[in-house]
Amino acid sequence: ARTGTPTRGPRMYDFSVPPPALAAIGKFAPEGHTVRSSTSALAKLVDWHLSAPLAPHEVLAHQADFLAGQLTRPAGATQGATSDWNNALKLGYDVRLLSYPPWLLSLLEAHNLKEGVLPRVVRPGAEAASIDPAAAVRFGLPLNCKVVGGTTDSIAAFIAARATRPGQ
Repeated sequence: ARTGTPTRGPRMYDFSVPPPALAAIGKFAPEGHTVRSSTSALAKLVDWHLSAPLAPHEVLAHQADFLAGQLTRPAGATQGATSDWNNALKLGYDVRLLSYPPWLLSLLEAHNLKEGVLPRVVRPGAEAASIDPAAAVRFGLPLNCKVVGGTTDSIAAFIAARATRPGQ
């Protein structure tokens, strides 16, 4: 929820949605797009909505988005989630356009969902928000700490491997 309190159980990375969610996505998403995977974040969002319609206060947050929100959202405050390009890819975010594509917005509209259900997306490494002072005190972090956009485990592993050429 916009308050940072989960409203539904988690969907693990390998959770595969049933056919109705994929059929709904297939009417809008380009052929071969990653969101057509039964384990994509968009498939999970659509499946949640088809199972029990999302309320206006509910938003999608990846694990990293949820944790960042816990560090940046003052108690009782309402806001959507913030994500990074890499986590948002399987949600349908277009890193060339730096926005959610028109077909995705049409899918949401067809299912009476607002764009606000999707996380705001920042560049990996870009400032997402300042830390909430109460969270800084709780976790022993400096009050001027900034929370930045992260990345996925696979991209982090690629960077850590220091691969510089194809085939490495």
